[in-house]
Amino acid sequence: MPCKTFTTEDLTQRWEDQRAIKNLMGKYANCLILNRENEIFDMFWASTKEDICLGFNNGWYKGAQTVKGYYTSVGERNALVASLLQKRFPEKLGDMSQEEIYGIGPFKVRPLSCPVIEIASNGETAKGLWFCQGAYNEVGVSGPLAYWTWGYFAIDFVRGMTAGGSGICNT
Repeated sequence: MPCKTFTTEDLTQRWEDQRAIKNLMGKYANCLILNRENEIFDMFWASTKEDICLGFNNGWYKGAQTVKGYYTSVGERNALVASLLQKRFPEKLGDMSQEEIYGIGPFKVRPLSCPVIEIASNGETAKGLWFCQGAYNEVGVSGPLAYWTWGYFAIDFVRGMTAGGSGICNT
């Protein structure tokens, strides 16, 4: 099967699509750092198809409502942890509102590197793979806990509408 020949305009669009995907993933990683999981589904999962899924080493969340439920529950946990830390450290956090303390506690760094982004020949879909050497810090029952996280982000993207406008977005 012969390789497709792309015009200069096609190549420019493919470069722009790759740039948009890298920016989208950067925004996603920053939402994780800032403990904004409660906003992730609406910001990044433009599809409401029931075939979407989110996978981790310990299992999968299948379907739009289940994926949204995962992010909602992590957001609720973040709020609970902040509230518990406020009670534990009233001298530092006691006068702050729930909005001001949201995100205090866990610190999840997921720096993305070594991107491999493949745009389909029709430009409507893409696949991306990023290596991640991260760190996770939280306050547990026994006190502070810190550990490394190693792994990959592997994502399928579909051209569509995102909260920021048209472009490639993940589903």
